[in-house]
Amino acid sequence: MLIGMPVYDDVEMIDVTAPTTCSRWAGLDVELVTEKPGLVRFRNGFCFELTKSLKQARRWDAIWVPGGDVTALKRLMGDKVFLEFLKRQSARATYVASVVRGHNAAGRRQAARRLYRDHPLGVHSVLPAALHPA
Repeated sequence: MLIGMPVYDDVEMIDVTAPTTCSRWAGLDVELVTEKPGLVRFRNGFCFELTKSLKQARRWDAIWVPGGDVTALKRLMGDKVFLEFLKRQSARATYVASVVRGHNAAGRRQAARRLYRDHPLGVHSVLPAALHPA
C-alpha cells in the first residue's frame, strides 16, 4: 500500500513524522510531495527537503493530509492546483484521512463532500463541521 502525503510550509512536524515512521514500521510505503520541491519548513521552524512535486506523485492507495498553521491552510484552500491534485488522487484512493486542521486543505466545501463521502475513514471530530458548514 502506498500512502501519499502532500506537505507544505508550516505543516505540523508530528503530523508528518509520526505517521511516516509508523507506516514504514508496518511495511507500508509513504510518498511525501510538495508543490515546489526543495526545503519545506515545519511549523516550529525546522526544515526538511523534499524532491518530489505534486506532478511527480505516483498513484496513491491512501491520502494523509497533515495539519498545520491556520494561515498556511487558508492559502492551500485557495490553491486550485493543490485542490485539483487532491481531487485527482482521491478519485483513485481507497482511504482519505486528515489530522485536526488538515481536513481544511483536504476537503474545502465541494471537495470535502466528495473526498469523505467516497472514502469514509475515521478522522478528527471537527470533520463534520467542514463537511456541513453552518
